Amino acid sequence: MIVAEYLTAWLHDSAAPLVRAGTLTYYKRVLCLARSTVGGVGLRLLSPMHVQAMLRQLEGSGVPPRGRQTTYTVLRTALRDAVKMRLLTVNPLDAV
Repeated sequence: MIVAEYLTAWLHDSAAPLVRAGTLTYYKRVLCLARSTVGGVGLRLLSPMHVQAMLRQLEGSGVPPRGRQTTYTVLRTALRDAVKMRLLTVNPLDAV
C-alpha cells in the first residue's frame, strides 16, 4: 500500500464518520499537498527524511507556514491511526 492509497482510505473510513463535512473537505484539500509529494511512497517505507523533503517542497512551492503546519498535523494524525491499526510500527512524523 502506498501513502496515497492509505490517505484515501483513512479519509473515507476514519475521518469521515468523525468530522463535519466542512472539516473533511478541508482535510482532503490539505492532504492533497501531502499526496503530491509523498503519495507514491510505500506506507511502510515512509521515513522522516521523506517528510522533511515534503515540507521543504511545500515551502518552495509557496505554501505559507500555516498551510505546512496543517498538512503536517493532519498527516501525523492519519499516520497515528496507521500505527493503531498496526499498518506501521512507528509514526515517521514523530521524528520530525
